Amino acid sequence: MSVTRESVRAEGNVTEGVLSVLHDRIGPQKFNAWFKNGARVDLEDDLVKVSVPNPFVARWMETHYQAEIASAAASQTGRSAQVVFTIDPTLTGQLRKRQLDSQADIVAKAATGRMRQRHTTTPMPLRHKLKDFVVGSGNKLAYSAALAVATGQKAPFNPLFIHGSCGVGKTHLLQGICNAVSRTRHNGNAISWRYVTGEQFTNEFITALRSKKLNEFRATYRKLDLLAIDDVHFLAAKRATQDEFLHTFNSIETA
Repeated sequence: MSVTRESVRAEGNVTEGVLSVLHDRIGPQKFNAWFKNGARVDLEDDLVKVSVPNPFVARWMETHYQAEIASAAASQTGRSAQVVFTIDPTLTGQLRKRQLDSQADIVAKAATGRMRQRHTTTPMPLRHKLKDFVVGSGNKLAYSAALAVATGQKAPFNPLFIHGSCGVGKTHLLQGICNAVSRTRHNGNAISWRYVTGEQFTNEFITALRSKKLNEFRATYRKLDLLAIDDVHFLAAKRATQDEFLHTFNSIETA
């Protein structure tokens, strides 16, 4: 394969176009906070490679901006592409204090929104859907398993555990399952489900303990038909939370 200055320039123009579309869609504040200096976007065939400084940023962007990145890339290339996230610690030095403060503010506002959501009886809709998932040789098995759970087929696994490196679509599959079951009814009744991160589950459990509302916490989780926990590794070394999660899992699994 030969690479000319013209081809490099063309690829650079496409990347700039992707970033420009992304800027318009998510707004300047979010774009400047997460993309301007703290991330690098590269197009490689049918992949959009997003390099970020640390795993936290990777998880946040995967959860909140993966769909927008894919859509922006498709608008410039005319074809669908899978978004993957990689860690590049050298990008840390390019972050500015104002940018870090902006990130912290966005995360704090999102956390406040999740606190409000916990007091609602109906889960908020999630952005990712299984029909939008890009299936390849490396994720076909995980996708098929997620589809079996989402369509109510009898699967030989409970729970379903999806493992993979950052940016390969774990969040997309989990949210896709929840979005699918949210439109499904069993014996005329809606299926109760909940999607949370390991951090959110832990924080809710600790809050329930401190406020002496553990019975309410357990009533929320243990009567679910489906519980999807993202970043479950967050529970590592948290013995009390692990015990509570085990009881929650047993309650749902045996119901």
